[in-house]
Amino acid sequence: MFLPLLPDVISGTLSASDICYDIGARCKRVRAEFTQAQIQRIDPQSLRVETSCGERRPDYMIVALGCETNYFGHPELSQRARGLKTIEDAQFIASDCIQRASNSSEEPANYLIVGGGYTGFETAAAISRIYRNKTGLGGERLRKVASIRIMEIMSHVFPHSSPRVRKWAAELARENGLEIKTKTTVREVHDDGAALLSTGELVRGARVIWTAGVAPGPELWQMPVKKTKGDRILTNEFLQLPGHERVYFAGDSAGVIPAGSDRPLNMSVQAAVSEGRRAALNVLCALQGRRVGAYRPRQLGYVVPLMEGVALGNVLGLEVYGRIPFLLHYAISVLMAWDWRQQRAIASGFFRAATKKGAAKKAAFTDLFPDQ
Repeated sequence: MFLPLLPDVISGTLSASDICYDIGARCKRVRAEFTQAQIQRIDPQSLRVETSCGERRPDYMIVALGCETNYFGHPELSQRARGLKTIEDAQFIASDCIQRASNSSEEPANYLIVGGGYTGFETAAAISRIYRNKTGLGGERLRKVASIRIMEIMSHVFPHSSPRVRKWAAELARENGLEIKTKTTVREVHDDGAALLSTGELVRGARVIWTAGVAPGPELWQMPVKKTKGDRILTNEFLQLPGHERVYFAGDSAGVIPAGSDRPLNMSVQAAVSEGRRAALNVLCALQGRRVGAYRPRQLGYVVPLMEGVALGNVLGLEVYGRIPFLLHYAISVLMAWDWRQQRAIASGFFRAATKKGAAKKAAFTDLFPDQ
């Protein structure tokens, strides 16, 4: 599954089949064995992996488990707040929104999106789009039928962006019926659906969607090895677990610290793909008796869609926002698709999103680069 496109499944821009890949079929074509199982324990010392389908003892190991939703010490919230890590999550949110939007009520439907980062903003925008398509309303009028709030514990959203971009995003949110609440989060979610905010406000009938962050799962943070901040597994420059040259880590759970830096690479598709390739090449080198190669990341930047037709990011050190990064993001998504059928489906869905009425107006109000 191509995780960055999950919000597009919520909004209806894409279907589940557009972003999901049959790993078993792919492995069969390249003569690799595929086993679907739950990882229970990884022992790097003895090169042993315990799974729900039994124990495996490989000669080499590449661990690329990714991360799961981080509830920051409140596991009970996982039973009452929806994350956004699976197709089932996206489909549930979409179905719930469509059902609520179809029901007439004097009180607005309440949505609390916890986490004011890119995923939170894009998820809120996808919900807004469902309601805008259903009701034909926008801005302040939309808030009368759907209260969609982005909750951010920090003093502002997008902390790594410039004030100008944050101001632009806030205006974009307002025009599309979204409300941004900073220095606020959800403390409790009750059985009856009421959510208690850190401000003391009680929001009744709330659908809480948790996008506040991710962390490695218990099968990784229980490993007695060195970790970075956030419990990512610390690797050496070859992506090996220090002291275990036959164990490699790649993807979001890998804490890869580039030369000259004191912090690990940010989690991204770009990093995960390049780490996976380097780890696989190193295993092949080891099998052939050749020296393994160091991982040298190329940090070209990132682009993240916020709403249909507009996106923001940083490309080669330059802050970009508006229509062009939106087109760039989806061009990359098309290129990274599994086959030509998915490439066609993704390109078609994004073309419809980019040409949606009103998108041009939103993009025209922005500049590609902020003032220097």
